[in-house]
Amino acid sequence: MIKLIATDLDGTLLLPDHVSVSDENARALRAASEQGIRIVIASGRTHEVFPAGVRELEFIDYALTSNGSSLMIFDTKTGEPKEQRSVTEMPCDVWNFVYDSMVSAGADPEVYACGKSFMDAEMGDRYGSGLLPDALVAELKSHITFVDDVKETLVGKSAEKVCALTVPEENRASLMAVLENDGRLEITSAIPGNIEVNLKGTSKGRAIAMLCDMLGIMPDEVMAFGDADNDVEMLKYAGFSVAMGNAKDEAKAVCRYVTETNENDGVAKAIYKYAIKPE
Repeated sequence: MIKLIATDLDGTLLLPDHVSVSDENARALRAASEQGIRIVIASGRTHEVFPAGVRELEFIDYALTSNGSSLMIFDTKTGEPKEQRSVTEMPCDVWNFVYDSMVSAGADPEVYACGKSFMDAEMGDRYGSGLLPDALVAELKSHITFVDDVKETLVGKSAEKVCALTVPEENRASLMAVLENDGRLEITSAIPGNIEVNLKGTSKGRAIAMLCDMLGIMPDEVMAFGDADNDVEMLKYAGFSVAMGNAKDEAKAVCRYVTETNENDGVAKAIYKYAIKPE
């Protein structure tokens, strides 16, 4: 019996525009919630960067943000977060190293800290330029806190994640070598071309295991949806692991089921097939 559903956002619950939740997916999650199933968002994004279509789902119980570095507990009456718990954090010297390495490689990194996304203002004009639809870039930028100097703004503070939407192709291999040679880091990707870096050991799988221990829910009572590298550990944990039809091979390889694509309401179709009791 499914007691908890955890779903990734980009490439999974969200439509290909990376902003919208289809009516069918929203209805399926609501129906599951009404049958007592806990609903969890598990995303590489921080809560501040959740699109409006996700924020409007007031029945969400929990969110695992920044690839599982943080756990948020929601008030299901208002849809607003009421508590945030840290799972893992990158010390200041660690994220500074990642940040400097990305800048040296010609990337424009974001730093997720204090529940927000920070970026140097001078990088803002380049953010997503030519890579993503203008509407999506505008949506993402609207949730970023632009400052004169990220390292100065966050001096002495820990961070949840450092990520780059893209890296110049000619520098990507050398940057990956630098990051992979540092034993303190967990490196994943959520969408083609991006690099996401957390503290070693951080994963959606670790965070969902912690949440399930807290709730007394067993792995075989968990349904999880994902499509990318940063979903793999969560998919391995869940008894009902579901890869999207558009998922990377790495995600499909660890899953029990493969559903339709995110464009074709794959989340809803699997929920109706495996999770919801017949009326």
